Order: sequence, then C-alpha cells, then structure tokens
Amino acid sequence: MDARQVARDAAAARAKKDQLDRAEAKEWKRRRREDDAARASMTPREIAAAKAMKTRLIVGGAGLFVLVGLIVLIVLATLSLQRSKMPDLNSVTGRIVRGGEPVQFVRLQLISNDPATEASFTINGHSDEQGNVVISTTEAATGKRVAGVAEGAYTVRAMLPQDANQRGGGTVEILRNFIVKEGANELPLIELNQYNQKK
Repeated sequence: MDARQVARDAAAARAKKDQLDRAEAKEWKRRRREDDAARASMTPREIAAAKAMKTRLIVGGAGLFVLVGLIVLIVLATLSLQRSKMPDLNSVTGRIVRGGEPVQFVRLQLISNDPATEASFTINGHSDEQGNVVISTTEAATGKRVAGVAEGAYTVRAMLPQDANQRGGGTVEILRNFIVKEGANELPLIELNQYNQKK
C-alpha cells in the first residue's frame, strides 16, 4: 500500500469520525430541546414533584446499597461467632469388660470440672464389640465432633446397657478427677461387675 492510499484512508476515517460526532451532537441538541419544551409546559408543582422523584430514586438506591451492606456484615459476624473454638485435643481411650469379657454399647461420658468447658462441649464415646472406647469432643455451637479431649480434670461416668430382659442399665460414676494430659491418655480397665450395686 503506497503513501497516497494510507493518506486517503486516514482522511476517510477522520471524515467518518467527524460525521458521527456531528450526528451525536445533533441528537443531543434534539433531546435537550425536547427536555426544555417539556419543562416549559410543566407547572412549578410538577417540576418540584419531578425533582423529588429524582431525589427519592437516588436516596432509595443508596438505601438499598446500605441495606445489602448491613446484611453482609451480619452474615459475616454470625459466621465469625460460629467459627469453631475447639481446643487442642489429646487422645483418650479405654476398655470396658464384665467378668473379663468385652461389653459393647456402653457410653462413657467425661464431665469437665471446668464449667466453661462443660457448657461448650460434650465429651463421650461408645464401646465397640471388643469393649474398646475412643473418647471424642463435640462442640455445642457448631456440632463439630473430633476425637480427643482437652487437657484438664474430668469425672468419668458410664451409661450401662440393659440386658436382653430389659434389666440393668443406669448411670454409674467410674472415676473422679481423671486427669487428661498432653499426648495419649488411657482410662483404667473398667470392670462393670464392680458397679452392679450402684445401678
């Protein structure tokens, strides 16, 4: 493409742009005339009402924006409050027998000597077919359940199962001041025959 053609193309592009600018300016002037004519035909009361409507639209839009912002803040605050506050946990295991034989379905509950811990967490576990129990902690606020127990002193209780004749059952205190330390902790062997008289 030679220099003359480039110059002609550039001139054509400028002409096209000028034409579009003139058309846009003409359309703007036409709309302005229509707006002026409409305002000229309006009474002062109608002009005031139109201004008030415009103000309400602006304020209403801002109000909606503020409302949405408040809702987002409330949701974020709620999520922050419900965020898990689970403490560091340590493993606690045990074994439950009757006459030396493993007992299934016994629920062990650890009750913290600290009222704040007791109010915020449920700490328990159930014996399996071999009589083994792994104690877990459930956070009341979130329902989050994790194996392990926070350091501290606990009372250990057992909820005993009923036999086939619907006899037995009940809750017995197994230990007082069981101390959970950092690391692995094991409950002493729990022989249920020792607690028959307490059921």
